[in-house]
Amino acid sequence: MKKKKKSAVRSKPSKASKLKPARRKTVKPVQSKSIPSREAGAFQLPAQYGQTRAALLVRDPWWLFAYWEVTPEIRERMLHRMTRAGTHLQKMVLRVYEMDSDSAVASTFDIDLPDGADRWYVDAGKPDRVFYIEIGAVATSGSFYPLVRSNAVRAPRASLSEALDEKWAPQAGLYPDGFSAWWLRSEALSSR
Repeated sequence: MKKKKKSAVRSKPSKASKLKPARRKTVKPVQSKSIPSREAGAFQLPAQYGQTRAALLVRDPWWLFAYWEVTPEIRERMLHRMTRAGTHLQKMVLRVYEMDSDSAVASTFDIDLPDGADRWYVDAGKPDRVFYIEIGAVATSGSFYPLVRSNAVRAPRASLSEALDEKWAPQAGLYPDGFSAWWLRSEALSSR
């Protein structure tokens, strides 16, 4: 076999061959004096942020979770108001408000707080209701002095939805015997 001679004419290089290989940039972590590195194990969230605020979250239909922060200035103002009123601090409480359908307070209950508490699980015990909380002080006179109020939340209901959407409903025959949806069985029984 004869070998082919290489032609003296060179073809134009393609655009792809003109491209240089991409250089990978090395990203260096930013070191800051205000944010310690995580590798050193020194990074921690602050215990307080210096803001008076409260938040209420829903855990499930029966339980809520509250967390709060009250600055020393707000607490001192409250103690000063109590002194002017001629009464003294008896205890700190978390007051839970249950709202009715007209956005009026339907009921309240208090939870006594130990010193230093800044979060609490609340056994609301009533699904499908709206709640909010206030952190405050009960004076020796029985008066309540609120310090901070949370957002309002609605606890979900503790039952299945009564609305059946035909678009998403399982179809008959889709499941093996014994595994059909309960409402398919109830519809079949009611149509007999």
